[in-house]
Amino acid sequence: TNLMSIALYVDAGIQASKYCNVGTFAVLIYDYCITLDAESQWVWHRKWTFVRFIFTASRYLPFFGIGLTFVAALRTQYYPGESVSYAIPYTRSIR
Repeated sequence: TNLMSIALYVDAGIQASKYCNVGTFAVLIYDYCITLDAESQWVWHRKWTFVRFIFTASRYLPFFGIGLTFVAALRTQYYPGESVSYAIPYTRSIR
């Protein structure tokens, strides 16, 4: 029973992590949409400088990073209770 409650705790943490990733992506998209007009006015029609390069990198690299996070989450196959099946052989060997 104690092992099962630990597994449920781990499962809830993994699910919460997925929700946080989706929420972060939503905030990123929202921020991009509300500042796109100002970006086009103040950044797009200027010459390339170091400051513009840093701004552009910090503006668009998070999309790349969150894309990699989504790909990793989709490639990871995790089933609820899976953490229990890994822990059971170790707890039996301890006794």
